Amino acid sequence: MGRLAVIVGLVASTVTWAACRPPPPVTEPPVAQVVQPAPPERQTYQVKLRRPRQPGDRENIHYVAMEKQTKVTRVGPQVVGEETKARRVELEGLLTVRDVNEPGQVIASQIVVQKCTAQTSEGVRELARSGQVLEIVRGDPPTVTLDQQPVSEDDQDLFDLVLSLDPPAPPTEDEALGSSQPVQVGASWPIDAQLTAASMSRPDMVLDPARLRGQTSVLGVEDVDGRECLDVQVLVEIRGVQMANLPPNATLLSSEMQVQMRALFPTDLVTPPVRDEAAMRLHFQIGVAREGPQGVIDLTVERHELKLSVPAS
Repeated sequence: MGRLAVIVGLVASTVTWAACRPPPPVTEPPVAQVVQPAPPERQTYQVKLRRPRQPGDRENIHYVAMEKQTKVTRVGPQVVGEETKARRVELEGLLTVRDVNEPGQVIASQIVVQKCTAQTSEGVRELARSGQVLEIVRGDPPTVTLDQQPVSEDDQDLFDLVLSLDPPAPPTEDEALGSSQPVQVGASWPIDAQLTAASMSRPDMVLDPARLRGQTSVLGVEDVDGRECLDVQVLVEIRGVQMANLPPNATLLSSEMQVQMRALFPTDLVTPPVRDEAAMRLHFQIGVAREGPQGVIDLTVERHELKLSVPAS
């Protein structure tokens, strides 16, 4: 689930019960004792969120990412400015893993494009045509080429929305959100606030683990094209997000973030999630010093990502 990248682990418990009916009194003719068989032990599952990849792994992908930013400026009770920006990127193609790091996280990949479009305030356009080849190297800075030619800075920003170009870094999802024990369907447990805050923080945004709470849950088991998959959900709520690089006349008055991630993980513990979905809402209220009444900016960022993948033969 990604970008916080993303999901789950569990807590173990096993329930075994048996019931038997006592024999009836002996009469003539004698009645045989009837014993109700004990039901089988409830199924437990090992949950693994990070699936190590290998160079040469291939999968058919369909990724969609959407982002909306709304900025409302007030002076006292009066709204003096309102601005909305939205963008959407959709990518379909055949992805091949080119390189991985030691834990098996993808750091370089190739995508033979089937469809790639971007929708912004300027309209809808093709980011890449069918048959073109994207090469992606996640790093600092990342590189994105299309048919061996670097893409523009604006296009790279759009690809970042749908592909998450930041280099992978610890902790892993299993460390922050998971559990090492097998679990039953319906299990929930609190996430590791310290590790989750570390994984979500950026140079320009710092999260306080003391003001972070969340839980991971296993909601069910589904069959997806013959693959048994665990339906795993992560919910995170954060208050007190600290922002760097604010202008000198600006003060962060309040902040909050909600994140919901949900994915279908094949129970073979090897295949990547066949469906990986994440939604985030971030709200800041910023005071701006000025002559006369203080200005207040309400900034809301909403983001939704959906990633579908099917292993390719």
